[in-house]
Amino acid sequence: MTRRLVMAALVLTMAVAGFYAAQALYVWEWTRALWMTMAFVAGEVALVGALVLGRLRRLEERLDDLDPGSRHAERVRARLAGSRPPEPDRFRWLQESVTRTNVFVTVLVGGGAVLSAVLWAVDKVAGHTVTPTRERQLALRLGSIALPPEGLVPPDDIVLAADPARPDRADVALLLEGHRPAVGP
Repeated sequence: MTRRLVMAALVLTMAVAGFYAAQALYVWEWTRALWMTMAFVAGEVALVGALVLGRLRRLEERLDDLDPGSRHAERVRARLAGSRPPEPDRFRWLQESVTRTNVFVTVLVGGGAVLSAVLWAVDKVAGHTVTPTRERQLALRLGSIALPPEGLVPPDDIVLAADPARPDRADVALLLEGHRPAVGP
């Protein structure tokens, strides 16, 4: 009963989605047509999935009916358990020799993980110690050694207007001409 109700709902969903997709295409509403087509395809996939799963369930029931005592299934299960490979010893390399570097590599990787965790914690604590008030205080303290806003090089008009021949402007002559001016008598 439930299966038939689900199938009917899927068929009804596909019919409605197909009708609305065709109507949207008729009035050139491409976006609505795409959505309705996707709903139609989703209903179709669900319907096919339900039909295939129902068919597989019926096949499984028929196979179970062939062997009512499941003697055959128990024989197959025992044979599968007997052919199973032995459980691998994944830590055998630790038992071979303690003096080899294989234990060192494990300790090194573990130490790296612990160190990463410690550094993460330090970063989180350091991030919570900086507050806007402390940043303002630091900015005020560093303001006395900050560079001037115009920079350290004088503007071009001052440098170009200076007379490098004047003895009090020897620094400009050295900057522009690469030598100190000759001082007259």
